[in-house]
Amino acid sequence: MNRIIYLTGILSACCFILSGAFKILQLMGAPLLLMSSAVFGCLFVILFTVSKFRDRYIHPSESEKINKAVEDFENK
Repeated sequence: MNRIIYLTGILSACCFILSGAFKILQLMGAPLLLMSSAVFGCLFVILFTVSKFRDRYIHPSESEKINKAVEDFENK
């Protein structure tokens, strides 16, 4: 999953930079590169958010597990 997130971020940045270069050099394809940059950027944000959500709530760290166990013990 991390490779996919990294790849979409790199593709988004590269397409964005290339679209700027194409626009400055007045070459064809700048709008297409800008659109692909937007698509990869949105995909990056979605995948990054899902990854962070899953790490935080589905696979909590050891300290969060310990805190939850202490809270449960105190509530009993």
